[in-house]
Amino acid sequence: MAEKEDFYKVLGVAKTATAEQIKAAHKSIMMKNHPDMVKNRKYPDDAAKQKALDDASAIFKAATEAEGVLSDPLKRETYDRYGHKGIENLNVGKSGASGQSYEQVAGPVVRKSYTEEDTLSFFEKRAERTRAEEGTPGDGMTTEQRREKARQDRIAKRGTGNSSSTPATTVPTPGSAINVFHDVATKVSDVADKLKTGDVAVPLADLEEFRASLTKLENVVDQQIARAKRGGPRP
Repeated sequence: MAEKEDFYKVLGVAKTATAEQIKAAHKSIMMKNHPDMVKNRKYPDDAAKQKALDDASAIFKAATEAEGVLSDPLKRETYDRYGHKGIENLNVGKSGASGQSYEQVAGPVVRKSYTEEDTLSFFEKRAERTRAEEGTPGDGMTTEQRREKARQDRIAKRGTGNSSSTPATTVPTPGSAINVFHDVATKVSDVADKLKTGDVAVPLADLEEFRASLTKLENVVDQQIARAKRGGPRP
């Protein structure tokens, strides 16, 4: 199979062409090679006319494909970096760089079991950051002392009588609220690491939807922290 011609050459524009220049070049080619325009010209015979129609159709198709790629910011960036192969990978839902699926690029998710103490410690650390950002007056205790006191208070409330600095480890059953929370946190962290590399090409709409979901999650977590501060029930 013959290799496709460079999309910029197909449209007759420079690689620095603006979106408006690309659109104008595409429109000009469409006008010149539209079937109605081609068939109404004078030809020496039917064979010449048919050849002209076939050539125009090929140019029409190539220009439409080139404009479709170069007018899309994500596809254009992928094409500039990886050429036609990168676009082929995107069209079948794979990474433009490697040709792997997004799941293959991200790699397997390593799952870890967390205790209730791990989860509560996470929220305590978040509360510490909130107090620091809001300039809340301290209580004369260090961060570690405050966390240890909170842990001991929890132990006392449970009535376990366990004053050891290391609480008994309990592994929640699969599917519990704690594991679900940490599964989400782990996945978000993995996705963030992959996005930093720049090798994962994700459509803008998906990125915006993902950001909106993270914002919603953060708002819910902030509400739970505020409720915990007021001494309300923990969900």
